[in-house]
Amino acid sequence: FNCDDERLPTAIEQGSTLREVTWGVDSAQDLDDLAARLADVEGFKRTENTVECIDPNGMTIRFEQSFVKEVPELK
Repeated sequence: FNCDDERLPTAIEQGSTLREVTWGVDSAQDLDDLAARLADVEGFKRTENTVECIDPNGMTIRFEQSFVKEVPELK
């Protein structure tokens, strides 16, 4: 994407930079707990599988349930 693309979260600094951090949680209950705690935070959004908000520095942070996927060994 271009740095000015509207699909990107707002940048915290000029130019090409980190726009969003995604953290994994262990369970759907963890997402429910985070949603309850973050509901009043700027940029709060809740979907079936994610919780999102803006941290105090202006960075978009997202939480979603993590999973483990087996990766075949390279030969």
